[in-house]
Amino acid sequence: MTSFPANGNSDTCARIAREAQGISGNAIVGVSSFDPQSGRLVTQAVLGMGTLAATTASLLGRGVSGWTATVPAAVVQKLATGRLHLVEGGVYELFFGQLPLGVAHWLERLAGVTAVYAAGLVAEARLLGNVAVVLRAPERRLRRAPELEARLDVWSRMLAADSGPGVPAPAPSLAA
Repeated sequence: MTSFPANGNSDTCARIAREAQGISGNAIVGVSSFDPQSGRLVTQAVLGMGTLAATTASLLGRGVSGWTATVPAAVVQKLATGRLHLVEGGVYELFFGQLPLGVAHWLERLAGVTAVYAAGLVAEARLLGNVAVVLRAPERRLRRAPELEARLDVWSRMLAADSGPGVPAPAPSLAA
């Protein structure tokens, strides 16, 4: 996995992450933008890591924001549905196998990960990014999944407004 600086929509991604975490509860929430030309997701915002953020940075030599990962074509297709999916394979698959398996399992144990979900942020059939929700013990399932999924369109439009022309502006945000 390589890294480069987060792009100009990191403020929007941070807002999406805050809203998603408000719905998800005791979870780690990450929001990434997608660069279709390179086929990479760029992590823009991560919330809910607590002391795990420092531990992860120490282990990997840097923080999580700004990380990039090449997204396999099959995953791009799945994310492009704009639906929430359970990520079989946990943190390892969340990073598309580009994080060493031992490190992924170690992070899961350290954080008490019980399930991982991801959803694409899509506008006008364009994958713009994704939202990842990493549940922590004692939660075993995303209880407010329908509410989270209902917000995906609004978040997609927010991100689209930062990504350039051709995508309608977001609808007014509803209070969470």
